[in-house]
Amino acid sequence: MAEYRMAVARIKGAEVDNPRRKPLQLIIVVTALEQIPPSAHEFRLLRRPKTITDDAEDFIVQLGQVLRGIANENGTDRLAEPQRLLEAKEYRAAVISAMTLLETRLRELLDNAPWRENRRPQPIRSLFDQAVEHGLLPEESRLALNSWMRARNAAVHSATIVSKAQADEIVTSILALLYQL
Repeated sequence: MAEYRMAVARIKGAEVDNPRRKPLQLIIVVTALEQIPPSAHEFRLLRRPKTITDDAEDFIVQLGQVLRGIANENGTDRLAEPQRLLEAKEYRAAVISAMTLLETRLRELLDNAPWRENRRPQPIRSLFDQAVEHGLLPEESRLALNSWMRARNAAVHSATIVSKAQADEIVTSILALLYQL
């Protein structure tokens, strides 16, 4: 209940701070229906299993559907996010966002679910190789893809600084590829 109250307060505060801003979305996740606060009728509700091992896949699918619904309602343009981050001088985040978009799009095109029977996603390098083999990406893009992957990994796993020029080159190149796919 404390987390719920904090989230509602944050939503109300955001509305006061900037009334033109899109409202924040709250997803209430409960294990039992009696946990639902009476004032929660305006928010999305998601019920999860009591233990994470009980039917976790169904919960993950439902959560994904709720998040996609919110993105569609808000008109979130995934392709615009890396550019927005660049303009906000969030270079690390821009590179990560662009690479995530490319990875997601390639998985969709290759009909390659991110979680296989062994519950491990296919490594991104293998995904790139498969995309080149299927003609989705040009052969000459392999060197650039490897360079972008190293930059993304450094941005995610270390405090390495991503320069404006590096982020701009990666984001621009990836967006160009995405528009061709």
